[in-house]
Amino acid sequence: MSEAPAPKWHTFAAISAIAAIAAWSALEAPKRNDPANAAGMRDVCAKLDCAIYPSPKGHPMSDYPTGKTPMKETVADKAVRDNAFRVTGAELRAFIERIERLAAEKKDLADQQKEVFAEAKGRGYDTKIIRRVIALRKRQPDDIAEEEAVLAMYKEALGMA
Repeated sequence: MSEAPAPKWHTFAAISAIAAIAAWSALEAPKRNDPANAAGMRDVCAKLDCAIYPSPKGHPMSDYPTGKTPMKETVADKAVRDNAFRVTGAELRAFIERIERLAAEKKDLADQQKEVFAEAKGRGYDTKIIRRVIALRKRQPDDIAEEEAVLAMYKEALGMA
């Protein structure tokens, strides 16, 4: 015997329930996992007498999850902490000005390099080859010899030698 189809209101109620759960989790889940809302979650758990999280190590939403209170912070500790993260305008400005000066020097050097290449090209030299020679002079002679030997071997294998 075949089962009778579910009434339409059952289907509607099931879809509505799923939509409501999805909407609730979209709104509430970020709040539960948000560290900024940790105090609010502690309040909720306190109202429940922490029946949700019985643990010998303390409550996971506690500021002190191990159950131990931290050492007291002295005035000297506070001064060190405050100075460690303090941003002074003068120091920041000095760093920025140094970086800007170096960028300007870099641009000037690039312009001078362009002028030298233009002058060499005007005298009939191939600037592409000059760039390759400069790159070769930066490398170790052993590396260059090894690369040339492998290149010669490949050329010979291809019949290009």
